[in-house]
Amino acid sequence: MKATLEGVTGTKFYALLKAIPGTYKVPVQMQDDNSIQEGTVIYDESNKQINICLGCGYQDNNPSEALTTIDDSSNEVSVKTAKSKSKVKAKTVINFSGTKKDQATAGIGQ
Repeated sequence: MKATLEGVTGTKFYALLKAIPGTYKVPVQMQDDNSIQEGTVIYDESNKQINICLGCGYQDNNPSEALTTIDDSSNEVSVKTAKSKSKVKAKTVINFSGTKKDQATAGIGQ
């Protein structure tokens, strides 16, 4: 099953439902000229908590571990070789956690 997510990045992206309930793998994809890196989405229905991490990969044996092993990445990393020194763009990690709030609608009695 495929889910579409929006509001985390500037564009919509999709995620694939895995065997563990509430667990999704975000595959590498191009959406509206933006590169979306592999990531993990976990939604816990019991406490309405969602955790999204793009750029941190997906681990089949323990998907929640990808959310806890986020490294601090800068936009550029210096790489020094024997011949030259160059800058390589590091991957960007986007991490989001939130809680779903139920909203009740008020009716007007007449």
